Amino acid sequence: MGTSRLLTKAQSRPRKSETEKRKRLRTQKQRLIAAGMDEAALRSMNAAEIRAALRRAARVSVASISMS
Repeated sequence: MGTSRLLTKAQSRPRKSETEKRKRLRTQKQRLIAAGMDEAALRSMNAAEIRAALRRAARVSVASISMS
């Protein structure tokens, strides 16, 4: 095994793109809408708040299913 492959490993790492970030954010919004969140509330949230709401949404949806 040569050393050239080890030396260039960090340089060939793919970069995060804005397109993929927007795609992830759009699917996360769709998941929150499916979980029952209001669309107007989602429009006023930033990306960090949406991710935090997704973490809570799983617990909320499980609790609502068990109460039914």
